[in-house]
Amino acid sequence: MIPFRKTLPGPRPLSAPSWWDDPPDNQKARVAVAFMRMLPHVKGELATKHEPLGATWMDWEERLTRGLFGLLDDDGRRIIQTAYVEMPKKTGKSLYAAGLSVYAMTLDGEYGGEIYSVAYTVEQSKVVWKLGKAMVDRDASLAEPLGLADELVVKDYRNEIECPATGSVWTPLSREVRSKHGFNPSLLIFDELHTQKDADMWNAAQDSMGARSQPLLFAITNAGFDRESVCYRQREYAIRVNNGDIDDPSFLGLIYGAGNEDDWQEPATWRKAHPGLGVTVSADWMHRRCEKAKAIPSEQNKFQRWQLSIWTGSETRYIKQESWDACSGEVDEDALEGMKCYSGIDLATVEDVAAMVHVFPLDDNTYAIVPRFWIPGDAIIPRSRDHGVPYMQWQREGFVIVTPGPVIDYASIENTIREDAGKFNIVECAYDRWQANQLVQRLGEDGEKLTTFVGFGQGFQSMSQPTKDLHSLVLQKKIAHGGNPVLRWMCDNMMVKIDPAGNVKPDKKASSEKIDGMVALIMAMGRALVHREQRESIYKTRGIVRI
Repeated sequence: MIPFRKTLPGPRPLSAPSWWDDPPDNQKARVAVAFMRMLPHVKGELATKHEPLGATWMDWEERLTRGLFGLLDDDGRRIIQTAYVEMPKKTGKSLYAAGLSVYAMTLDGEYGGEIYSVAYTVEQSKVVWKLGKAMVDRDASLAEPLGLADELVVKDYRNEIECPATGSVWTPLSREVRSKHGFNPSLLIFDELHTQKDADMWNAAQDSMGARSQPLLFAITNAGFDRESVCYRQREYAIRVNNGDIDDPSFLGLIYGAGNEDDWQEPATWRKAHPGLGVTVSADWMHRRCEKAKAIPSEQNKFQRWQLSIWTGSETRYIKQESWDACSGEVDEDALEGMKCYSGIDLATVEDVAAMVHVFPLDDNTYAIVPRFWIPGDAIIPRSRDHGVPYMQWQREGFVIVTPGPVIDYASIENTIREDAGKFNIVECAYDRWQANQLVQRLGEDGEKLTTFVGFGQGFQSMSQPTKDLHSLVLQKKIAHGGNPVLRWMCDNMMVKIDPAGNVKPDKKASSEKIDGMVALIMAMGRALVHREQRESIYKTRGIVRI
């Protein structure tokens, strides 16, 4: 038996298999661990000192390796066939995947093995492969080399590493996996799964492995922002398997990161989320990046995703969540009764969410915000269950209006507008010309004349200035939104598109979740600010009239 050497301690995962605290301890597990620990470091100071991976072998690497190779069926074959490993950047997961591939080519007992490093782009697919190639090149410099150069043949011109003794070949593969026929992978390293635009590559990879007796699809990734992606679905599946909701012993899910209740600015959260802190990255390094994220809003999401593995609402958050939350002042609808307001309505997704937002200009040049949201009843349970959006809770608390059926009932929207028009003085209501024509005809100038409806374009020309103005007002704490949780969620989701001239507008396609309330708010704010400018210009040009 090969004895274990001491591993470097680390935090507990956010989600891990039930066997994590007591991983397998058998011959196959020990051989795999010993081999991978003897592989060389290939970058930085440790590579210069000719140190093996065992010099910095971490707790997660030990337990993961023992689970992957030590969980066996009655015939001695590996049980784990799919592994999802999510953790922050700079934890050594790509180096680990390279070592896993080298082991699979040599000692895994799979003859004629086909190993592929798969990613969305060609360059990304080569990252793990190049690390494996460097291991082969540097092995001879170690005090106790494994003899990789004698066992493996590197063919740079073909981007291949071959093991003649086992007939195994390792090569990088990008989007062509979707159309590649006739290949029979024994190991697929899926790198940065969160970058995948769709599930085609993942499905093609899974379907291709059916002929192997003990295949392994090994996905490594850090957090993303698209909760509709194949990556997030695998993440949810991993959590459900680990929680015991799904019985799938062939699936291994390992997630390191900060929890929902954790403060991303606290060093304690860094230690909890990043298993490489103090080993692969220093506390000073984390501190510098955290300070940069505090100072630059666009860096905040990157820090949270890359260093703490937090799934953020968007790739680049336009409005910092702290700034939005600082505007959570109380809004008393009864106190606003009879006051002038400007409204915006977004009906773009009647099968999911529709939104209307009222903006009330107050005497001190601040604005009170009152939102309304509608959702079809048939969407509540699947959206809450499958996507983690707490629509059911919002319904109980009165933050969303639920209409029966698969789509939103326009009659409910119209009734709410009538009720609000009777309570507030709705001066204007901005709407997207492409979405609400029938509603406008019934309630506007040709119908009940509840208010003046104003068509509002969704392009840069119409949306840019009010989007920037809203951002400025939030930073100055000149709005009060009452902490509405639906609008807060949509603010967190909102990405913007920027043109070469610096104009901005909300980007629904790029945003990971719904932003209809923010679009309605921007339209309403646009009309409110136009009227404020008109009033101010009268005083500037005409002066005050004394009677």
